[in-house]
Amino acid sequence: MKKDTNLPECERCLNRREIRVTRADNRMMPCPKCQEPQYRDACRAVLRKKLKTTAGKLADYKWGDLDISEGLRARILDWMLDEPDGTGLTLIGEVGRGKSTIALTSALEYCVRHDIYDVLYVFVPKLLRQLRGTWDKNPDLDTEVNMIKRLEDCDLLILDNIVAGKEYAAGVLLEILDGRLLHRRTTIATSKHGMPELVGLLAEHGEDIVSRLVTMNGKAIRLEGKNRHIEGLE
Repeated sequence: MKKDTNLPECERCLNRREIRVTRADNRMMPCPKCQEPQYRDACRAVLRKKLKTTAGKLADYKWGDLDISEGLRARILDWMLDEPDGTGLTLIGEVGRGKSTIALTSALEYCVRHDIYDVLYVFVPKLLRQLRGTWDKNPDLDTEVNMIKRLEDCDLLILDNIVAGKEYAAGVLLEILDGRLLHRRTTIATSKHGMPELVGLLAEHGEDIVSRLVTMNGKAIRLEGKNRHIEGLE
């Protein structure tokens, strides 16, 4: 995992996250200083600032403030506590059910718990527009190859709002997910469409894309309830 040089420094272990049990014992143990709430809060602040550059105010929400059922909270907590092995989350549900908020807050807590700071958030429709922009060969724009490689390689990726896509869009998604599955990178994905529906909405790659999501993340979590974006406006 890549380290973030902007992290607050732990003076006890110098951000190695481990210390020796005793001088005579060569075994290592987690650094207790890094586990203190104040240090963890400082790490959350670094992550939140990083995620705000692409996720905006979504990165301001906190795990403890989420209005979700105890069953859903327990399921996500079980995932958070497991050792990172490439398993992520897939959240599905209609607009306004809290998919993006849950994805961001869960990702932030997961990263803090597992000392992960190489994390990226992308809104999938915007990502695809940016990738098409690289076709103009503007020297100030990143290349398509480099953008896709960063998304394949980062330790945790949030793919927000996977929607219907034609051949190019579906091919890009498949390439990203294929790379992440191969290297066992953690991915959180959201969509308003269910898995069977996505198969038919992502051109000829739909079945392959859904297959990779299921292989990495298991059964999708469906979010129910009212549209929180418009609730109370009537």
